[in-house]
Amino acid sequence: GDRLAGTFVKTASHQSMEVLCGAGLDFVVIDAEHAPFSPDALDLCLLAARAQGVPALVRVPDTQASTFLQCLDMGATGLLVPHARTPEGVAEDLRKARYVGGSRGFSNSPRAGGYGKVGMADHIRRADDEVACIFQIEDAEAIEHIDALAALEGVAGYLIGRADLAVSLGCTDIHAEPVVQAVETVAQACRRHGKPLGIFV
Repeated sequence: GDRLAGTFVKTASHQSMEVLCGAGLDFVVIDAEHAPFSPDALDLCLLAARAQGVPALVRVPDTQASTFLQCLDMGATGLLVPHARTPEGVAEDLRKARYVGGSRGFSNSPRAGGYGKVGMADHIRRADDEVACIFQIEDAEAIEHIDALAALEGVAGYLIGRADLAVSLGCTDIHAEPVVQAVETVAQACRRHGKPLGIFV
């Protein structure tokens, strides 16, 4: 129930990440969807955030299982997944990020597993308990399914992307009435189901 504040990182620089992580933010989101993060740059930025003790999510460029796996193995605190549209699609994406009842490929040799120091059982338990999967609501189709989406177990929260939502609703202004109404609909659904909700400010 705490109110948290974070920022998106679009510069593939571990020095910038170190500066941001020392600024008192609650979390950072590395934007690998809209910024040019190579695997090496992503790895360094996640290491910088981890060294500062600041939770770092990765906004993934796609929902391929290999993309989820790579980000989580590098030690991302969680994933921000664009374009959540249906409960079935979100449930499938959740499975890709989970070991038990999911399809995440196991390895404790990367950073997330302490380079082999964390035993198999402990790594599986910690990973499944701690990984935060947050999904973006940015499509008209998601508004149609929002009550079911907000009720899904395993989703750490939702983030409203008003720009894409506006485009999906046929608007060119994030303050247009259909967008405002859609945001309120999402907020009410998340409130009903006790689901954390974020938005750009």
